[in-house]
Amino acid sequence: MEFEPNYRQQNSIRNLTEQEFEEILQTTMETEAHVIPQDLTEQQKQQIYMQYLEKQKQQQNQNNDKDNNNNNNINNNNNQKPKKKILSLQDIPEQERMFMIVDKDSGHVIDYRDEQVVAQLVEENTQFTQPSTQVWNQFWKNVRKINELLLDEAERGNIEGVKKCLSQDQVFPVDINYKGLDDWTPLHNAVFNQHLEVIKYLIQQGANVESATSFQRRAIHIAAISGSVDIGQILIDNKADINVQDLELETPLHFAVEKNQDKFVELLLKCGAKTDIKNQKQKYPLDVVKTHNMWNVFARLNKLEHKQEKYNKFMNPNFGTDENEALHDFETPGDGKVGPKDFKYYKKLGSGAFGEVYLVRYKLNNKVYAMKILKKERIIKDKIQRYTITEKEVLAQMNHPFITRLYYSFQDDLHLYLILEYCPGGDLNQLLKKYRKLNENVAKIYIAEILLALEALHRDMIVYRDLKPDNVILDEKGHAKLTDFGLAKKNVTDKTHSFLGTPAYFAPEIVKKSGHNRVLDWYNLGVLLYELLVGMPPFYAMDRQQLYENIKRAPLKIPKSMSPQAKDIILKLLNRNPNQRLGAKRDGEEIRQHPFFEGIDWDDVMDGKLMPPQPQIKEIPEKEMKAPFISQDTNLNKFKEWTEIIQE
Repeated sequence: MEFEPNYRQQNSIRNLTEQEFEEILQTTMETEAHVIPQDLTEQQKQQIYMQYLEKQKQQQNQNNDKDNNNNNNINNNNNQKPKKKILSLQDIPEQERMFMIVDKDSGHVIDYRDEQVVAQLVEENTQFTQPSTQVWNQFWKNVRKINELLLDEAERGNIEGVKKCLSQDQVFPVDINYKGLDDWTPLHNAVFNQHLEVIKYLIQQGANVESATSFQRRAIHIAAISGSVDIGQILIDNKADINVQDLELETPLHFAVEKNQDKFVELLLKCGAKTDIKNQKQKYPLDVVKTHNMWNVFARLNKLEHKQEKYNKFMNPNFGTDENEALHDFETPGDGKVGPKDFKYYKKLGSGAFGEVYLVRYKLNNKVYAMKILKKERIIKDKIQRYTITEKEVLAQMNHPFITRLYYSFQDDLHLYLILEYCPGGDLNQLLKKYRKLNENVAKIYIAEILLALEALHRDMIVYRDLKPDNVILDEKGHAKLTDFGLAKKNVTDKTHSFLGTPAYFAPEIVKKSGHNRVLDWYNLGVLLYELLVGMPPFYAMDRQQLYENIKRAPLKIPKSMSPQAKDIILKLLNRNPNQRLGAKRDGEEIRQHPFFEGIDWDDVMDGKLMPPQPQIKEIPEKEMKAPFISQDTNLNKFKEWTEIIQE
């Protein structure tokens, strides 16, 4: 029984019943072990009752004080921002998880970007200290380091390294979908380099198969380019969209057809890939078919649709239209092999440290080519095998109007051979020697064509790295073509540190040895434009150390005669900070939109409709020269990677 403090509003014992008094008496005695006295006088009863009332009053005061304290705490808490706590990481978007701290005792998840939350943690937990700016900077540096390591391990195919990065014991937050250069994720890297184990593990750990690069390419696009059917099947089994389009509206089927990946095309078609999707150039996948084998894939699977007439025409060996360019330019000799003996030699076109280039004519079709001959002994001595192999692979991979075309490759005991497109118009270095500098409108045509070539290389994850006037040759109509891919770097999805080259064309990041990527090519495009307009490279000095200092720090000298648009694009291309350089964000698209190119129709550029000055064509000598080397093929000293290829 509970008694209110002002019970019956009177303090007299006379107002209590006998039962009520007995309960008060027992409460006042505090314990049932006491014997309740039986013969109490009225005065004694009144005294006990007053003690009881006093005790009740004290208890009420204590309760009031407690209530007041609670109310004050509630008011104080209302003035503070409540701590953000989420019970599960699954409730948080993947891209946000790297910003969360997990309290392993409570299971709570805290966003450490919220300064008030961090401050409250510091206040409530004496083991925490408020981090300084330096500490935070170091923290973020470590976060970037571990996530970039994950990108690298995925690119290298180091499955144990990938597992270690994603381990629950990892101190710093790791994002399995972390984006590096051009927004490539670890999955993109693993797919491009065809590391099957890593791909399976990343997907098992929750990697997003639909994560897009800055070019809006998914992993299935990358798989289509590299052509691995096993990887394609894994991605498709994990719900990859096989009809997804990239920034240029290319589907995986477009890429697989363009890269002559017959088996991958067959996989896509069997899995329901659509053949009626147009890319940005308004072309269906069937419009970019270049080989008989590819046509047969579509025909076998009954996917020719409205292209039956074109198929019939293409498969007819006697048709003589421009489409014949897609067929073999080489006929295979009776023994099934092509070698140095199958060519006539006319003159030397050039020479370098590792070999020479000759003007030759192929005996079976009477066409003229440039034969590049590389000395195996010198290549092995200088340990540049990988550079020569890369050059062949890049040339074989690319089919672009402004990139020199490779038609055939072979080898003998002493030499490696590349049979290349012959461009009789000389090169830009020879043009500069003749005219000293070029008119801005003429330079603009060359730069526009080179820009499209570099952009195509970057789409295939290739960095050219050697852009200079000597390496831009001119065809019979004067159009520019990139040549000499000895320094090209394949599979560049992040920064690389290896480099050789010409010092006058080094970018600041090369001089500083801070690592470089595709943005290096845009710096070199700026250098080339400057040299075409001014007559010499920017920052030039005879002394190499002075040259390097100029590249790192010297102001750029620009003639007053240069147009504001040319000046602006050069300054932006030569930005010493690669991340702020023109082209760093959206690659060639960003550069094409610069006012320097105002009025340029880029489709016309691609189609060769912009007409540069007609070059002076060098005549082919009538008289043959003796073969400039002794060739013998006994299958000794073979470069396994130097496979014989024929380009269609």
